[in-house]
Amino acid sequence: MTFVVWFVVWIILSGVGLTAVYRTGLLIERKHPGISVFYFVLLSTGVLVASYVTAVRLIGIDQVSCEEMDPSEAQLRGASPSEFRARCIATQNSFESINWRKS
Repeated sequence: MTFVVWFVVWIILSGVGLTAVYRTGLLIERKHPGISVFYFVLLSTGVLVASYVTAVRLIGIDQVSCEEMDPSEAQLRGASPSEFRARCIATQNSFESINWRKS
């Protein structure tokens, strides 16, 4: 359910942002036609990234932590349980040499 809400918010934010970029780009294209392509490409990409980050911050996608023994399919977000366990094992810090260097 959270994923659907996040996706809808992301689509709305990106639509509003891309509309603003398009309208501003038309004005720039009239005055400086050589710059308009760079403006459209760079700012459109930036709007998509910014709307994604904003949607994640507003809605807050809940992530499963490695301490949870049996996460649900919704929390895994498309990853298999074995992939999830492999990531948890790979990110554990159990080497004494690494712990010694941090202190």
